[in-house]
Amino acid sequence: DNRGTDNRGLAFEQAIHRQCGVAEMADQMAGLKWLMSHSWVDSSRIGVHGWSYGGFMTISLMVNHPDIFKVGVAGGPVIDWKWYEVMYGERYMETPTTNAEGFEAVSLINKAKDLKGKLLICQGLIDNVVLYQHSLNFLDACITNNIPIDYFIYPRAEHNVIGKNRVHLMQKVTDYFEDYTFHCYPNRYLQLGEGNVYSGLYDSLNKAYFYYNDKPRWITEYYTTSKDIPAPTNDESGYDWEGAFGGW
Repeated sequence: DNRGTDNRGLAFEQAIHRQCGVAEMADQMAGLKWLMSHSWVDSSRIGVHGWSYGGFMTISLMVNHPDIFKVGVAGGPVIDWKWYEVMYGERYMETPTTNAEGFEAVSLINKAKDLKGKLLICQGLIDNVVLYQHSLNFLDACITNNIPIDYFIYPRAEHNVIGKNRVHLMQKVTDYFEDYTFHCYPNRYLQLGEGNVYSGLYDSLNKAYFYYNDKPRWITEYYTTSKDIPAPTNDESGYDWEGAFGGW
């Protein structure tokens, strides 16, 4: 657990006072650094998911460490603590008057421009805990800065998405990660001859396609990994590239 969580003593919990997100990110990144030091972790496909405060942490990590986190799903996220309920917000952040610098430092509005990865925000339309002015303002900031972002509303859901909505939500979260991390391997290349480099990408069905003259060309076979795709050293290899690629 990162600093700010309970049952570790007062000092451990109070580390986030007046600066929600700062100590937590530092601790999460320390844990991630340890994970990334192992060969069984693919550092090119790191994702993060959280709801409410976890949604705030998801977006915070993605905009503060954009080269690490490639995909995220944030649910009902706090975007700026000045819009959050007084009972909780003032306990940890005080007020915008007494802690203006702290509120400004952790607000995600001005950091929307730093988003690089794929981000999906989900929100209950009748959320009365984290009002959707939070996510809509972040969405507006992304539009202002021409930053791509995905957004999904649950019309009948409050802050906690339950019942059939929950089933739909968790499938959507799963699909989002599968689409953009689990089965997506960008920046793979095949050298087909002198000066002929084809950049490749794998879709969620593990079917390979490549770009030739900036146009996508499908391969007719299916491959599980890039190692399974035959890559000749020159164009005289005898491999029927025109037959293997669709729609020359």
